[in-house]
Amino acid sequence: MNFRTARIGIVYGLATLGAFAAPVISDVQMTQDPATRAVTVNYTLTGGPAVVTAGVTTNGVPVSDAYISRTYGDIHQVVRADGPHAFIWLPDRNALQEEAFRVDSGARVTVTAWSTNDPPPVMAVDLTMTNRVQYFASVGALPEGGLSGKRCKTSLLVLKRIPAGGREFATGRHRNVSYYTKSNESVNNEISHVVSLPTDFYLGVFEITQRQWDLVAGGVINVTANFTNAAYAQARPMENISWYDLHESNTNVYNFSYRYPNPPYEKSFLGLLRARTGVLFELPSEMEWEFAASAGQDSGHAGDGSVVSDAALFALGRTSGNWPATFVAGFTEIRDAGPDQGTAEVGSFKPNLFGLYDMCGNVWEWTLDWYLVNRVPLNGAVSLDSTIHSEVVVRGGSAGTVTADCRDRRRFHRSPGARNANTGARVKAPVVAH
Repeated sequence: MNFRTARIGIVYGLATLGAFAAPVISDVQMTQDPATRAVTVNYTLTGGPAVVTAGVTTNGVPVSDAYISRTYGDIHQVVRADGPHAFIWLPDRNALQEEAFRVDSGARVTVTAWSTNDPPPVMAVDLTMTNRVQYFASVGALPEGGLSGKRCKTSLLVLKRIPAGGREFATGRHRNVSYYTKSNESVNNEISHVVSLPTDFYLGVFEITQRQWDLVAGGVINVTANFTNAAYAQARPMENISWYDLHESNTNVYNFSYRYPNPPYEKSFLGLLRARTGVLFELPSEMEWEFAASAGQDSGHAGDGSVVSDAALFALGRTSGNWPATFVAGFTEIRDAGPDQGTAEVGSFKPNLFGLYDMCGNVWEWTLDWYLVNRVPLNGAVSLDSTIHSEVVVRGGSAGTVTADCRDRRRFHRSPGARNANTGARVKAPVVAH
């Protein structure tokens, strides 16, 4: 393979609190080991720190980011010091890549610097290590099979950037849709109003899985999932967890000292996750959750843009309406169920337009908010007053929920200490690179 030297001057930056110099990549050089076919890419960073990512073109045409998913060194992470840096790319990860780059003499690597205040669309945290946070230009660049591989559902926590900042969003039922008559929810609980969210945020592509929970909180929080079939459990959502388990306690009791907006208790799941990663993980607010689940669509549409209906929601997640004919009503009676009963392995259904999976069904997901019937006066802010209503909002429905109640507008609530086989969580993170 005959690589050509690439000199890249693409700049990404964001001015927030006044002007500052955006990071710049220059002097990109590539050499290849003829024996191993490993490619060493050298570059110079100016204006750091910066998140550095890479892509591949052939004859000037970008190719799938999967071609550069196997890299080592100063790439897909925050590079702090200005000056020369390098990473190694192994393009012969599989037969397809090996063949493609053996015959193509016009291949080149492009290197991009992103401001740490405006990082790339995809964030991934290795839960088997401490403070190992990576960033990618797309989910295609994720390692070991990407979102379809087991690693992104077990030891790697993947989040996508949600473009919420400054966008107005019509929450609740703002259209008269006949499908809503199939729902158990009162229209008074879904009053239409327009809100705006102040900033973008990262949100988990999947619900927290059983393996991810074990890596973070195993042996610290004494809780066991309901669906524990050994062949499938690791990639299934973690359920049977309470709001207290997530934020305030490791013994399922309330502790006002650690109630949001205060930082979580150090031995709660979020506290442990923060300590492991260095990232200020949190639960999404109710409005953040709804915006992400709907992908900004109006209430007459599902998160994939299709008109809301049973069929549309069946495509997006596991609900009580798309179990097989051998459906068993009680979750506790099917603890050893395979993936065709009970919860599904995360990512088994179609993603929404933001690339998030299982926002419809599988498990109800805890949010930050204490429940209020009428959210309008909050103007999109988090409901913090637990004296008005003593339960916390959950969203999304579950594998045992009527399909119409798995809509992205459906609001539900339960006791913060409740541990149910149909309730789990996904996490968010701020859009600041670590």
